[in-house]
Amino acid sequence: MNAELQSDPNIVEPQPPTSPPVQSEIITIGKGLTKAFLFDKRIVIFHLDTVARDIIDAGAKDVLETKHQYLVIYDITSAKIALTPHLRQRLQELAKAYPDLKGRSAVVLPRSVITQVFKLFVIAQNRVGRRKQVFFDRESAIAWLQQVMVDP
Repeated sequence: MNAELQSDPNIVEPQPPTSPPVQSEIITIGKGLTKAFLFDKRIVIFHLDTVARDIIDAGAKDVLETKHQYLVIYDITSAKIALTPHLRQRLQELAKAYPDLKGRSAVVLPRSVITQVFKLFVIAQNRVGRRKQVFFDRESAIAWLQQVMVDP
């Protein structure tokens, strides 16, 4: 692990998942936003490929409708994504929603200088709601969520 990553407790180095996940069908919420489930719907994955306001709003509505233990991956690895003011506002609303809701939120970002802004934003959101962590690959995010996954 390089020195920069060692000094940042909000970055988790890749770890192998404990078992291979089986992904459900992919559900399209809107153009550029999909949802899928792993492990019999115990983990939900949102893959965002746009910052269009209507799609961001539809995704936020979908997330807010969940009121059980919540293990989620936000896959924001697309080069098309930027931390727009509207996206930032919606992410802040989601971080504050249902403060007693148990669970974890994993954010998967590409490794780049630009994503450092996203990383700092996610770290700042750890003050409220569910625990959040930044990853650079989906497998590590899944492994982190599996640590607290309960059997149905």
